[in-house]
Amino acid sequence: GDFGVDMGLLQYYYPGAKTAAGDKYDTLEGYAGVTWKWLSAKYSYAFSDFFGAPNSDGSGYLDLGFNMEVAPKLNVIAHYGMQTIKNNSAAEYNDWKVGLTYDLKGWVLGAAYIDTDADSAVYTLANAQGKTKDLGGSTIVLSVTKTF
Repeated sequence: GDFGVDMGLLQYYYPGAKTAAGDKYDTLEGYAGVTWKWLSAKYSYAFSDFFGAPNSDGSGYLDLGFNMEVAPKLNVIAHYGMQTIKNNSAAEYNDWKVGLTYDLKGWVLGAAYIDTDADSAVYTLANAQGKTKDLGGSTIVLSVTKTF
């Protein structure tokens, strides 16, 4: 029908992986979501520390979505998300996406523009050669998806 509800638990497990301070990245997360026609909303809540951030249980993510068919097999998609991290507001961010998908005989082709307002001082990664990459920067994503 037009209305849907989804609830669940997710366990992210990274065997042996730890932060430099020795905290595990493992995270237990619960979520609840609702959909109505082409709109969706889901809230995820971390029951444990959030991916290795100390004292961050209670962090959350709000995911708002839009997916509407505008022509046969062609959909407009949009997303807005808000990440909160308990006791680490510098790492909090909002993210968004806008794009199109097209169903080609069960293969879904997609193109989307994705961006965030993540603080580059927090979300920059350096490789072994010393080159840095802003992980919160904007990008275009092309995708091909097939569900079996």
